Amino acid sequence: NLGSFTPKTTTDLLLGRRIDAGSGYYYSGILDEISLYSRALSSNEINAIYIAGSGGKCLTPMGPVITTQPTNQTVVVGRTATFSVSANGTAPLSYQWLFNTTNIVGATNASLALNNTQLTNAGTYAVVVSNLAGSARSSNATLTVLAPVTIITQPTNQTVYVGSTASFGVNASGALPFGYQWNFNQTNIANATNATLVLTNAQLNQAGNYAVLVTNVVNSILSSNAVLTVNPPPVLGVTQSGGFVLMFWPVSAPGFVLETSSSLSPANWSPVPNPPIQIGGEYLQSIQMTGTNQFYRLQHSGQ
Repeated sequence: NLGSFTPKTTTDLLLGRRIDAGSGYYYSGILDEISLYSRALSSNEINAIYIAGSGGKCLTPMGPVITTQPTNQTVVVGRTATFSVSANGTAPLSYQWLFNTTNIVGATNASLALNNTQLTNAGTYAVVVSNLAGSARSSNATLTVLAPVTIITQPTNQTVYVGSTASFGVNASGALPFGYQWNFNQTNIANATNATLVLTNAQLNQAGNYAVLVTNVVNSILSSNAVLTVNPPPVLGVTQSGGFVLMFWPVSAPGFVLETSSSLSPANWSPVPNPPIQIGGEYLQSIQMTGTNQFYRLQHSGQ
């Protein structure tokens, strides 16, 4: 801490000699590699001269050589990623970090810390180390940012009839791969480990709540419950009126179609040509009786 001083400029510049009242005083030693600068030296430059010691500061400067390369990093969204480099060479060394070959503003230290990382930070990072003698570029280090599971589309409620097929699905985002485990009324379903759960030939005892646990390397998240309602199939009523057979079924069972076949071995089902009429809360189909046997059934259009 030398403070500051005002150099005397009324006489010649003297090195190792002082003129005081006409007398001359000389430095009792050796002055080597005297230099005059038109600027203030940086602390790194002064330190480099000091470290050089008897080796002399006029040695041929050595360009930077990277001794420790930055390494790949894997972090979770919101965490901190840190890259660092070690290099030798004539001081002072300067640093410039790059992201996907583009300079990062203000990233001029031997280490680079990325706080609160986001998916947009994923990519390749490198650093250019330089001094008066040249520059050296590090190898690329890859930053992988892992996102937690987020459910985008929840499974939805289903209403089916006995014997029909019910299907639940979930759509999630985040770091792959995903794991899935479906449950029924909070009990895991064996082998139900896909994004979609298909229940064929649904029965009354399968009515209840269905949910799925979605997992990746970061976290797990449970979907909302989807309710499965299983209704018994509608009863096909039959009555005779004159030369007609009247068939009826409830309007509250939409999607059912009356089908007919002249045989059951084998059956060859096809829809009855004329559409039914609605009377109150029932559909009514009038079929003229003939001398030919006919078989009838209600079949849901979705099955």
